[in-house]
Amino acid sequence: MRDIISAIERFTRRISKYAFSIYSSEEGSARWLTGAMRASIIVPVLLLAIVAVRTYLEVAKDVAQRLERTARIVDEHALKVLETAATVSGRIADEVDRQPAISFRENEFQLHEKLIDIADGMSQIQSVWLWDSDGAAIASNLFYPVSADNNIANREYFIALKRGSSGPILSGALHGRLSGDNFFSMTRRWETEDASFNGVIGVSLSQNYFTDFYRSISGTDNDLAVMLVREDGEVLLSFPNTSAPNAKLSPLNPIMRTIQSADFPGITVQAGVDGASRMVKVQKVGGYPLYLAVGILQSTVMSQWRDRMAMLTIFIFPASAALMLLCWTALKKVRREHAVVAQWRE
Repeated sequence: MRDIISAIERFTRRISKYAFSIYSSEEGSARWLTGAMRASIIVPVLLLAIVAVRTYLEVAKDVAQRLERTARIVDEHALKVLETAATVSGRIADEVDRQPAISFRENEFQLHEKLIDIADGMSQIQSVWLWDSDGAAIASNLFYPVSADNNIANREYFIALKRGSSGPILSGALHGRLSGDNFFSMTRRWETEDASFNGVIGVSLSQNYFTDFYRSISGTDNDLAVMLVREDGEVLLSFPNTSAPNAKLSPLNPIMRTIQSADFPGITVQAGVDGASRMVKVQKVGGYPLYLAVGILQSTVMSQWRDRMAMLTIFIFPASAALMLLCWTALKKVRREHAVVAQWRE
């Protein structure tokens, strides 16, 4: 502490001597030191303003790059899950085509065991099903025997597939009456050898598998939001807020306007995903009728900017205050010295 005080005193003497050497009058010395005091405030403030703007732009760029990386990760993850579901449904189709008798109701247990074997070890798959041409369940990997009340004849994807769509068709968000789990399904048409409608093959995908993954990549900021949406606005899942079954985005929603325009401009700031102001990236998942919206809170930019500026302010303002204090001390010293000189002259 004594060393610091001694250094301040030496610096003060140097300033006063310098001022006195430049201006022989008290008015000149006082004017110079007053200007130095003002500069000790104005210059750091101007520098801080310049640094603040530059830091904000750097932080915004960093967050935008993070959003781009996260969107790519979410897209690759969703695409991988959908491709796995397509592969599984293809294996089921191959199995029942190769052994038509296995799909007979009297062979349900055999088919049940086969479905267990096909879906084994795939945590993303909540269940697999085979339904007949009337929408009644034939077999599942989850239950044996399947309930006679389990019928999907009124489901939109069943109706579309029965009318001739080859699929795959994605359902909306569903809640299992038997399993109690939230999921959505990828379905495809099951045909006979003459290409007539024979039923539907369905692979149900667990919402928890997706949300657990999103939670693992959200980091400590907890500012990530993800939504998987069909072309018609039906929400398959959302994170961190779980979507309710049959949730649907309005055509006026910024995400839906982007999807409908088929124009993905990159990052846009909007009140989307969960109502919060976010930087949002919207893109199509492969060749599937599915879109993802990945958002990071706009407040993340301000939060990280404030953190960086706080560190700079801690150093700049104390230094500015110290310089102003030194100039003020030197000004007092110059005035005292001029008073002594004036008295001596008298």
